[in-house]
Amino acid sequence: MVQAAQYDLFISYADADRAWVEGYLLDSLKQAGVRYHSEAAFALGTVRILEFERAIQQSDRTLLVLSPAYLADGFNQFIDLLAQCYGFDLATWPVIPFILEPVKLPPRLNALVKLTATNLDEWEEAIRRLCAELKRPVPAFLPKPPCPYPGMIPFSQEDSDRFFGRDQEVQELLNRLYHYPFITVIGSSGSGKSSLVFAGFIPALRQSGLFGAGKWMVRTMRPGETPLIALEAALGS
Repeated sequence: MVQAAQYDLFISYADADRAWVEGYLLDSLKQAGVRYHSEAAFALGTVRILEFERAIQQSDRTLLVLSPAYLADGFNQFIDLLAQCYGFDLATWPVIPFILEPVKLPPRLNALVKLTATNLDEWEEAIRRLCAELKRPVPAFLPKPPCPYPGMIPFSQEDSDRFFGRDQEVQELLNRLYHYPFITVIGSSGSGKSSLVFAGFIPALRQSGLFGAGKWMVRTMRPGETPLIALEAALGS
């Protein structure tokens, strides 16, 4: 009599793919309620081969995260054969090939129905199919967050919540404005002057208690060929 499996999935992967597995795959499976096991959970001081054998026997399916690094490791080939032999004894096909990077598969794996996630836009669909196969709910995939960097465009006042690393310079500008009625920010092109002023200094100025009550009126201008006229237009006079 075959005992009920302790895990839905045993996951075998190469060390080179650990960041993706632990940073994306395992998190998605955890959200879906998948009971998984991997080498990272093996008990210290135990015989590694026996731990693999036990993990395969205690899992309904074995997921092989396939990449050139995985197939280059001869020991991983043993794991894949061990899982398939165990399935043969039970008249099942427990191995699920999960292709993370393009790789030429040996015939024994190429003959199996595979999941492919070699591109970013394939990741969610691969997880959905895997969860459906394991009869687990599909995890809720959060929308991709916006890029925190505007690129060549300077940070604006609306980007102040994403502007970091210039606290010292911002405080220096506040202190100088407190003591002097006119300050300048000078630097080479692309050094971050505009971002410092608009996303750092101006929001800090509005929140600062150094200058007493009242609201700041902020106007921007480009001097051009007639700076005084541009200034008059900016001030609305």
